Amino acid sequence: GDWCPTDPSPMSSWHGTHVAGTVAAVANNHLGIAGVAPDTVIMPLRVLGQCGGSSFDIADAIRWAAGAPIAGVPQNTRPAQIINLSLGGPGDCDAEYADAILEARRRGATIVVAAGNGDTDSSGFRPANCEGVVSVAATNRVGARAFFGGPGRGSNFGRLVKLAAPGGETFANSSNGILSTLNDGVRGPGNDSYEAYQGTSMAAPHVAGVAALIYQIFPTAKPDDVLAILQTTSKPFPRVTTRQCDTSSCGSGMVNAEAAVLETFQRARLAAAVLPGSLLTQRKSINALSGKELMALRRGVAQMMSWNNSPRDSADFRRSWVFWANMHAHFGPQCGGPVQGNGMDDVQSFTAGSPAETETWCRCEHGTEFFLTWHRMYLWYFERVLQAASGDPSLRLPYWDYASDPS
Repeated sequence: GDWCPTDPSPMSSWHGTHVAGTVAAVANNHLGIAGVAPDTVIMPLRVLGQCGGSSFDIADAIRWAAGAPIAGVPQNTRPAQIINLSLGGPGDCDAEYADAILEARRRGATIVVAAGNGDTDSSGFRPANCEGVVSVAATNRVGARAFFGGPGRGSNFGRLVKLAAPGGETFANSSNGILSTLNDGVRGPGNDSYEAYQGTSMAAPHVAGVAALIYQIFPTAKPDDVLAILQTTSKPFPRVTTRQCDTSSCGSGMVNAEAAVLETFQRARLAAAVLPGSLLTQRKSINALSGKELMALRRGVAQMMSWNNSPRDSADFRRSWVFWANMHAHFGPQCGGPVQGNGMDDVQSFTAGSPAETETWCRCEHGTEFFLTWHRMYLWYFERVLQAASGDPSLRLPYWDYASDPS
């Protein structure tokens, strides 16, 4: 257990047991709960002693979990693809944390971190403020930023948060908490049990579980791929009367397991269709496309347009023609924001949702290095959406020969 002899009433919290259950509790056994990814193998690492611990121990555990060598410790021969850190505290991201996270990411690990429970900006909490982590805020039952029952007690927030997930609110009613696996032992292990907890520690494993589903479908996904799937498939925050979440405070949205799985299947199919070392068909002028290529292009565009009226919180809408048209239009010297007109209402929440992002996109004027960088990224993603929509992984976006076709 994690009881501390100096506490007034020393009892074990079984915090790690609770977190592990949210990720991977056994399903279909008629007991308790089912984890988000019940087929996941958990590698529990204890980094905090009975009365706490140091960032050095946590950093070493991050490295070891990812397969990096640690002096005096046997090599980890089965590195983790996901490292969940439902822990943290006030402070800057020091070199120990930063170096460990960089090493783990270099080895392919996605690092999911609780944003913190101080009801303040997560920029002052580590490791949630470290570069390269997936920092997770907590929401309550109605999608508001979770409150934990007193001053300075609630989900942290801010521009460093990547997305949000259920974190519970047990201060008023345990039924509003996150139910997961526990143990009834006061200090040492007793009987298996279940209890509802609250906190960003409970939100993070929801995201870690969805990340595990992504890796099960797409084992070669990179950490940046996983984050992109989590964010692009997240659900928009609902309008609430208090503690409103938005994309500037709680990340891209609320984690959406079903949409993430569907998106991962699409990406995995595309990745499998283009084998390493193979060459895609070279780009052609729109006037030089074969009949087959033209039909694939038309089929892809038609499919994308059929998604225009999909629910705004769906993965299909993020593949729609109207969404990608809006993305393409959101740059230039005027920086007028999202395109206006039929079908464009509320699209802003799916594109540049933060002032910093908007400021960057507004600099993307034609002819500048910002434009060239952004446009290359846009075309790469848009082409893959079009390939998936057409069912033709060899499809390349054509170019328009303005000399021969002024229209």
